Amino acid sequence: MLKEGQLTAGDIALKLDVSPAALSYHLKLLKNAGLVMYATVRG
Repeated sequence: MLKEGQLTAGDIALKLDVSPAALSYHLKLLKNAGLVMYATVRG
């Protein structure tokens, strides 16, 4: 997935076949560990 560039949380959830809640939980853990970066995009 990393080769595809930036992905939305929804795209990641679909590719990994996980619920949005599970993805949110794990992304929060990764963010707190400094392993992922994210940006909020509105529009």
